[in-house]
Amino acid sequence: MSYQIKIEFDDYTRRKNIGYLYLNTDKTISPYNRDLYPLSFKGLINGSSIAFILKNPNSDFIESYDFIDFPENSYLTKNEIIRLIHNHINKTMD
Repeated sequence: MSYQIKIEFDDYTRRKNIGYLYLNTDKTISPYNRDLYPLSFKGLINGSSIAFILKNPNSDFIESYDFIDFPENSYLTKNEIIRLIHNHINKTMD
């Protein structure tokens, strides 16, 4: 399966110390997309299912997200995932 967002991060619990966050969105992240929010994300974090919704343009606040599916044994916390998503959105929207 092909994913729109592919992010590698340091994960010292895994072989080679690299973790993966693969996500697809229901809408294309683009500065020209006027109806971007709410934006749904679904995918995998180190092979475990993850799903959440970004409700508004404030992608750096945890209150802007609704986590639907989140693995209990995730190396990353929700705040760390939000930071990765926020950085990706800002890079894409510039």
